[in-house]
This record gives sequence, C-alpha cells and structure tokens, in this order.
Amino acid sequence: YGLVTLMILWLMTVLITPDRNGQIRGWRRARKLGRPKLSFQSDPATSFPWVFAMAAIGSGGWFWFAKKLVESAWFGTTGMPIAILPVFFLVTAVGGLGFHALLEGRGKRAAGLAVILVGIAPLLIGVTVGATGEGLVPLAVWISGCSPVAGPIYAVVTFLPLSNLPPDFERTIPRAFWFWQMAGLLWACNLAIKLRRGRRKIAKSTQ
Repeated sequence: YGLVTLMILWLMTVLITPDRNGQIRGWRRARKLGRPKLSFQSDPATSFPWVFAMAAIGSGGWFWFAKKLVESAWFGTTGMPIAILPVFFLVTAVGGLGFHALLEGRGKRAAGLAVILVGIAPLLIGVTVGATGEGLVPLAVWISGCSPVAGPIYAVVTFLPLSNLPPDFERTIPRAFWFWQMAGLLWACNLAIKLRRGRRKIAKSTQ
C-alpha cells in the first residue's frame, strides 16, 4: 500500500508541477495585471503545498490500512502504535517532496535521470549483488535501500512484525532504512531550498 501510494504521488506531482517556462509566463502575466505575487491556485504557482498535502493524506491512508491489517484476526498480532504514522509520513514526504523539488527546480530531464539512477539502478544492482551469494545480502540491502522505492518496503519490515525473515535481513534493514531516510531528508531539504531560490530569481527577472 505504501509503495502504491508513493507511485501515485509521483504521478500526480508530474501532472500538477509547472515547468520553468510556465512559471515565467505566469509571472509575466501577473505583472501585467499588477499583481505582486502568483495566485495560490494558479497553474504557474508552486505545487509544493499540494504535494505536501497529498503526502500527508497518503501516509494517513497507508497507516490506516496497515493498522486494520495488523490488528485483524487474520494477522494475529497486537495493536499498532500511532507512533508509526510519522515514520510513514517521513517515507512518503522524502520520496514525494524530493521528487517534486527536483522536477520543479531542475525540469523533467533531471527528474527522469534521477528516476533511473536513484530509483531503478540501486534496485537492479542490489538484486544482482544479493543473488551472487548469501554473504553479500547485507550489502545488497544497503545498496537497494538507496532507492526511494525501497523505503515503504523497508519501513514495513522495520516496524511491523514479520516472520520467517532471514537474520541478515532483520539486522540490516532497520539500519539501512534509517540511514537512507535521513540522507534522503537532507537531500530533499537541499533541493527545496534551491527551488525556493530559483523561484525568487524568476520572480525578480520578470519585474
């Protein structure tokens, strides 16, 4: 559920995020109309608030689904603490807002390249490394964890009770999960700061 939520968030982000040319045209139109800033709901305005809201709603739905599943008679475990909700939001926000800042600030080419190099390549490399021998499973877990696609999976393995997992997975996944989430959070914040500066430059250039 978390992985599907994240993918839907990426798709919606692509649909609602303005490109650089659209931002410039929007600012020029606003200047002609004598407006000091873009309308919150206008197409050239940043889509950050909407992506943030979708990340919050998506993580809430993910938590509700996981809670109902874990606390069901079929799963046969105890209650699911509310403290897991911020973790689900962290995973969704890091993946969603980081992608948004890259897409809006750098454009579709940079975002597409990031999807290949950061989203897909680590998974392929991790699977290849893990298939070569059991001794390389921890390394494969660390490599695959670099991908935001692995975030929801690692979160579930880290915080939800799962049986029949190899000991190497149980020890390595929580460490890899927290390391890559913190690294992703710093990366997303850095991109968001650069995006804000870039939008200010566009606004000043149209005065």
